[in-house]
Amino acid sequence: MVKRGLIILAAVSSVLIVTVVTISASYWNQASQTLERSDVFEGAPTGPLSTSEIAISMVIFGEDLQGESWPCPTLKRRFSSDRAGMRAVDLLARELNGDSYQGGTLGAAIGQLFLACKLETRHDKEAIVRALFSQLYFGAGEYGIDVASNSLFGKSVASLSIDQAMALAALIQSPNLRDQPEDWNIRKHVLLERYANMPESVLR
Repeated sequence: MVKRGLIILAAVSSVLIVTVVTISASYWNQASQTLERSDVFEGAPTGPLSTSEIAISMVIFGEDLQGESWPCPTLKRRFSSDRAGMRAVDLLARELNGDSYQGGTLGAAIGQLFLACKLETRHDKEAIVRALFSQLYFGAGEYGIDVASNSLFGKSVASLSIDQAMALAALIQSPNLRDQPEDWNIRKHVLLERYANMPESVLR
């Protein structure tokens, strides 16, 4: 009886392993196809992020831009205690998926996880942040951080002061603040305070 039970257990385990591998491969391939269809990285600026871009990334996503030894830091975070907030790669994965994984289902969460991992295996953090910035909505019908920066301040995001950068950062969280000057100013000062309390080592 014991031997028979072990044989059944081994057979069930084998089926489960094959199923998990098959499903994972399907999600991984779908993530690859999503990136192949996207042109979000084409024509994007290269080189180090500017001080203002780093500041915006830090106050909104709460992570530094240093490289990590893990091939998929997103997966590491899912199984660690440090899971607060949504990172740039998570938001970009959601933006690229569009309506593919809407609804808050388990499939949606798994699809976004695999796409985030695929992004991290192909691009460094700075490229991911730049790609996300180009996709975000800043109110007044404007998409992309440089479009909003030029519209509001007459210059590129790389040329912004920290005060101006925090004004843009506030719109990432709430684009409708653009029509609410007082609330926008309050939120900007909250982000300025957050920025001021960050260690210099992560702001370079």
